[in-house]
Amino acid sequence: STVVNTLGTEIRVIDAGAARYSPVLPWLRLLGVRDLVGNNLEFTRSTHHGSVRFEPGDITRTHYRDEWFDAITCMSVIEHGVPLESFAAESARLLKPGGLLVVSTDYDQAPPDTTGKTAYGVPVKIFGPGDMERFVAAAAEHGLSLLGDLRLEHTERPVHWARTGLDYTFIRLAFVKS
Repeated sequence: STVVNTLGTEIRVIDAGAARYSPVLPWLRLLGVRDLVGNNLEFTRSTHHGSVRFEPGDITRTHYRDEWFDAITCMSVIEHGVPLESFAAESARLLKPGGLLVVSTDYDQAPPDTTGKTAYGVPVKIFGPGDMERFVAAAAEHGLSLLGDLRLEHTERPVHWARTGLDYTFIRLAFVKS
């Protein structure tokens, strides 16, 4: 709802790395947003689900026009091998001035050892403070300013991924394009 509260409902939104089961686009649709796109490498063809278009594509190199989107969401995707510099550059290219980028990812202030652990065909990555500081800096280099403070400390690890035996948390970052 950060996107809708800030930009309204007459906007164009892409969910980068979208999954068909993700609640992000349906939630935005319920809030009144009608121009919604889900983009993912795993999609083999374009399909529609109500007013949501699901399209195949790489979130670091899309076919969309410059400044086409008012907002980009990217929930629990970048930890799956996405090159952060390329993602920041492409997000900045796609966003209109004043547009929002909202990202969540696996995070821990003291990341557990993930050596030898894989998921979705890539090594498991849980970002640490340095990773997030570098991502925020890369985003800034492309005209994306962090909204609020970068708070990297936490007291709990609410996520237990049984398949990997890992405990960690998440971080959500929001940026605005200048």
